[in-house]
Amino acid sequence: MLQELGDKQGYLKSACFGFGKSGKSYTAILLLCGVHKHFKCKKPIVMFDTESGSQFLAPIVKHLTG
Repeated sequence: MLQELGDKQGYLKSACFGFGKSGKSYTAILLLCGVHKHFKCKKPIVMFDTESGSQFLAPIVKHLTG
């Protein structure tokens, strides 16, 4: 599903920094879902998570994006 980086501009490039349990992953998921909806994207959301917080947020993504 991932492809080589081309010369086209993406919709969003973001990074979230903060202390553990501060809501970084939750904020990132809400931001991704909002961008996905705003641009009426049909392709999957991709998130690179260096911790393990995003796995618990899958139900929120499914609910917000269908």
